[in-house]
Amino acid sequence: MNSYKLLTPGPLTTTDTVKQVMLFDHCTWDDDYKQITQTIRRTLLALGHVSEPEYTAVLMQGSGTFGVESVLTSVIGREDKLLIAANGAYGLRMAEICRHAGIAYTLYEQENHKRPQADVVAKYLAEDPAITHVSMVHGETTSGILNDVEAVGRVVKAAGKTFLVDAMSTFGGVDIPVAGWGIDFLVSSANKCIQGVPGFSFILANREKLEASAGQARSLALDLYDQWKTMNEDGKWRFTSPTHVVLAFAQALEELKAERDVENVVMLMPGSHTHGIYIQGDQITGIISNFTGELFYALKQDTILSPVLTSDSLELDEAMVRKGIENLERFGFNRALYICHAMRIFEQGTPQQRLSYGESVIMGGVRQSLEYYCEHFWKECRTVALVSDEFMYRLFSMILEGSRYIDRIIWMPISDGKSYGVSGLKKIVSLKGERHE
Repeated sequence: MNSYKLLTPGPLTTTDTVKQVMLFDHCTWDDDYKQITQTIRRTLLALGHVSEPEYTAVLMQGSGTFGVESVLTSVIGREDKLLIAANGAYGLRMAEICRHAGIAYTLYEQENHKRPQADVVAKYLAEDPAITHVSMVHGETTSGILNDVEAVGRVVKAAGKTFLVDAMSTFGGVDIPVAGWGIDFLVSSANKCIQGVPGFSFILANREKLEASAGQARSLALDLYDQWKTMNEDGKWRFTSPTHVVLAFAQALEELKAERDVENVVMLMPGSHTHGIYIQGDQITGIISNFTGELFYALKQDTILSPVLTSDSLELDEAMVRKGIENLERFGFNRALYICHAMRIFEQGTPQQRLSYGESVIMGGVRQSLEYYCEHFWKECRTVALVSDEFMYRLFSMILEGSRYIDRIIWMPISDGKSYGVSGLKKIVSLKGERHE
């Protein structure tokens, strides 16, 4: 098997975290799954600098071409005509879709090393009043050219036409103010710059123009309006959705946000000492350390707490984790930890429950340190990036739940047996976009 550094033009390489979330099986009817879909839709609108009610986001099963065909065959009516500004294979693919679907179109074809010009588009529109829609590719993968969508968009809007843009290779990697550039329908795909896996495309659509397209789709499965109408109710996909791909994409969006939020994030690395490294701008501006792992193992060796901190199960009892945090805040470390011993003496709880409580008390000090520093020194930080195995991720998700200062925890998993500290520092470097080995 080849070990690629980068796959391009796509699908792009994905992180282990994105791959890992696909191990969970969801039903397309699950309420929590439908909420994931709705969250994705809202996030995509934010990435495009638009919001409801002016715009809406529609997810469509299939590749990016499915999304492009969905838009072309749904929003261009039988009396309409499309001008395609093309300078490569993906612009020409729009023409191929139109030929198959019987859509009237005019092709403005530029050489693949040249950009379509806004003044030429304006000339086409002036000479042919039958043209109602204009389409073009933003990043033409054939040559790598980034076309001037903004300039063309101004011309299209001035003429009162509808503007369709294939931003397959750019959305999420290049900042695109959708409304600001006059784009009415933007199409991209899960497996491009956002670095999900292949399986669906998505469309950011001018809601008024989308609603106006009702009933004119040339395809049942690719009917953009009907897809939106169903999805807009509660997040349910019209037909079977690619559930695992959707979960991967939701994780990829989180990681994209983490990269954008790297200006103010605490990289947390549990271990013998749990280190918190505060990244602000391009610099590490603060470090805190807590005596955690070594304390846990010291208490586990030949102390009265040894039987308490030993369990055959690695499953955590959520109620006892929360109780540990509560007692730590209420009584302080010594008394909260002694309660763990008392639970064993009076045979209260299962070994799993007592271990969950003890882990919570010991690791709860990390939360206290983080909150103190976030309150007094790291006031712009609301995000923790956790470099750990799955057990520590579950534990810290519970420990940081309800924190007044930490709104979000991002998991950067590493396998057992690896150094959290070394792996964490490498991830810091990679987030900053620098080369590391």
